[in-house]
Amino acid sequence: MNIKEYIASGILEEYVLDTCSEQERQEVACLSKIYPEIKAELHRLEEAFEGFLIQDAPPAPSHLWDAIEAQLPDRPAMQVVKESAPPASDSVDPPKTSQKKNTQYLVILTAAASIVLAFFVYRQSTVITQQEQLLTGQQRQIDTVQQIAREIELQYRSASRMLSSLYSPSNRLITLGAVPNNPTRLPNATALVSWNPESKEVLLSTGNLPAIPSDKQYQLWAIVDGTPTDLGVFDGSTAMPVLNMALVEAPQAFAITIEDFGGKPTPNLEMLVVIGEVS
Repeated sequence: MNIKEYIASGILEEYVLDTCSEQERQEVACLSKIYPEIKAELHRLEEAFEGFLIQDAPPAPSHLWDAIEAQLPDRPAMQVVKESAPPASDSVDPPKTSQKKNTQYLVILTAAASIVLAFFVYRQSTVITQQEQLLTGQQRQIDTVQQIAREIELQYRSASRMLSSLYSPSNRLITLGAVPNNPTRLPNATALVSWNPESKEVLLSTGNLPAIPSDKQYQLWAIVDGTPTDLGVFDGSTAMPVLNMALVEAPQAFAITIEDFGGKPTPNLEMLVVIGEVS
C-alpha cells in the first residue's frame, strides 16, 4: 500500500470533517491503527481544524452572560435589578429570540465554511507543490539523458571523421605486426598506423591489442634516424577505434611497447609488442 498516495487522496480530511461514508470511516480507523503515518496525519488534521475553529470563531454575543445570569437561582437580587431597569430607549424594540438564534447559526455556518474552504485550498496547494517538485526531478533526468546523447553523438562524429582520415589516399598505411618470440607473449597482436607525409599527422588503430593491467599503458614510438621518438601513450581498454597521436616527420618505422602508467622517455625493448616499417 502506498501510504503517501492514500494520505494525498483527501480521504483523511473527509474523515475528520465527518463527510465520508461509514465504510470509508471504518477503513480509515482500521488503517490508522496499522500505519503510524496515517495516525499522525489524522492527529495533525484534527489539530489544524481545531486551530482554524479557535482562530475564526465569532465572539460571544453581549447578551449571553445576561441570559446565563438570569438562570442562576442564587442571584435573585441581580435578576430583579435587571428586570426593573428601564429600557435605554423607548423607540427601539428588542430583537426576537428566534432572530438572534438564526443570526448565530448563520455566523457559525459561515465561519465553518470558510475554514473548510481554506483547508482544502491549503491541501491542494501542497499537492501541487509536490507534483511540481516531481516534475522538476523528472526534467533533470531528461536533461541528463539528452546531454549523454549529445556527447555520444559528438564521439561518433569524431570517430567517423578519424576513420575517414585513416584511409585517406594522401596517407600511408603501416601495418604493425607481432614481434617473433617476444617476451610479452602476444603473438596475434596487430595495429595500424596512418601517417600523412604533408601534415605529419599520425592516426593509430589499436587493432586487436589485448587489455593490459591498469598500472600499465601502451606507448607508440616512431623510429626517426634510428632513434625512438615518443608519440604518446594509450590504454589497452580504450573505447576509441582510432587515436590521434603526436606529429612526426620522416619516420622509418613505428613500434608499440608496454610501459609503466604514464610512459617512459625511452622504450623498454623487452616489452616490444608490435613493429612495422614505413615502405
